[in-house]
Amino acid sequence: MKKTLSVILSLIMLCSMFALGDITAVGTESSGSFGDGFSWNYSEYDNTLQISRLESGQAFMEDFAYSNGSYNRPWEAFVDDIKLVIISDAFSIGDYAFAGCKNLGGIVFYDSTIATIGQGAFQSCENMTSFYLPGEVMAIGPSAFEGCAIESINGLDNVT
Repeated sequence: MKKTLSVILSLIMLCSMFALGDITAVGTESSGSFGDGFSWNYSEYDNTLQISRLESGQAFMEDFAYSNGSYNRPWEAFVDDIKLVIISDAFSIGDYAFAGCKNLGGIVFYDSTIATIGQGAFQSCENMTSFYLPGEVMAIGPSAFEGCAIESINGLDNVT
């Protein structure tokens, strides 16, 4: 009887350890909408954040502000895990949109012509070593790439 009870308790403890492994995602939204008609979806499977317009046509991404110890980004709970960002149908990258995404290694632009990159947009993205500027970028905000490990930026000839 004691041996059976011991086995059952061991199994319960083992199962609870696996359940606690994803504690950060419990009760945390991994998709939604924000700003002027944008949607976002974070995949824990491959640590990819996808941002796209809900309607056709490009739009400006909103700026994000720092308050009470974090930014007001809907994907804030996943900032430490994001490795790739895919942006569709955007005309700008808002202030501090990806600041502090220390594991962010790349950005893919799909059907986007980025005119502006906001202040601190990629600040402290420690793993970002290269960046490709799509389209004709008209403005890059202060500290946009501060604290990044950028070795090359392709498309600088497109900056006006």
